[in-house]
Parts: sequence; structure tokens; C-alpha cells
Amino acid sequence: MQEVLRLQNLQKSFGSVRALKNASLTLKEGEVVALLGDNGAGKSTLIKAISGVFPIDRGDIYVRGEKVSIRSTREAMDLGIETIHQDTSLAPDLSIARNLFLGREPVNLKWLGVFAPLDLAKLRDAASALLKRVGISKKLDADALVSTLSGG
Repeated sequence: MQEVLRLQNLQKSFGSVRALKNASLTLKEGEVVALLGDNGAGKSTLIKAISGVFPIDRGDIYVRGEKVSIRSTREAMDLGIETIHQDTSLAPDLSIARNLFLGREPVNLKWLGVFAPLDLAKLRDAASALLKRVGISKKLDADALVSTLSGG
């Protein structure tokens, strides 16, 4: 399996508090990994550091073998690194497709930045492909409103 992410000796301090001390981790394609530890062990700090929430003080991050510097959440997203928080909320008045890509919608005319119009066709196609991939495309339409879904 190909290495997709390698962290070497990451360090992060907040004032006199050392939140990460030489944290290292290697993830390979297709692996499922859980970070376990006591409160204050650095799990959230590690995730926030590789997600671009704040910069690391020392250490190296490699994505698919290439050394990278992650200075923002946008840079992390461009590298394929995103965080899904455990306190998830859905927007009931938006479609399944819009909820799946909320905050990272495909756009037309990227040079317009935040004013760029959404590429709704691409959004629908990508959402439909995801639903098909997990085997529920025959039961759910990507354009259905989330408020129409059951909770069970």
C-alpha cells in the first residue's frame, strides 16, 4: 500500500504548554486509523495541525512522499486533508448533495473566489457518485432535501 501521509516529530506549543512532542505517524492508502489517548494527550492538536487550523512549530509533514507546509485549512484541503467534526449538523433545507459538499462546493469561475457561482451539475454528479459508491443511490436522490430523510 502506498504511503499517503507521514508525520515526523511534530511539535506544537501554546506558550509554556507543549501540546505535541515529537508526534510521528504514517498512514497508508486504505488504512483506517483511530487516535486514542487521555484528555490533553494531543489528539485534537495533531488533527488541527495537519488540517491547517494552526501551524506546527517543528517537524515535517509528507503527503504522498512530498514534503509539504500546511499554513491554512485551504492548503490542507487542496492536499486532500479535511476534518469531519464529531458534532455534525445538517442543513435541513438543503439537498443531500449540498450537505455532502457544504463548505467545499465545486464552483465555476474560481477566479471570482467566494463570489464564484456553484457548479450545481458537478455537485449533483459527485454526490450521486458518492451515493452509488456506498450502495444507496437506488434509495436516495442527491437532489432530495435532507429534511425528507428518516433518522433511522
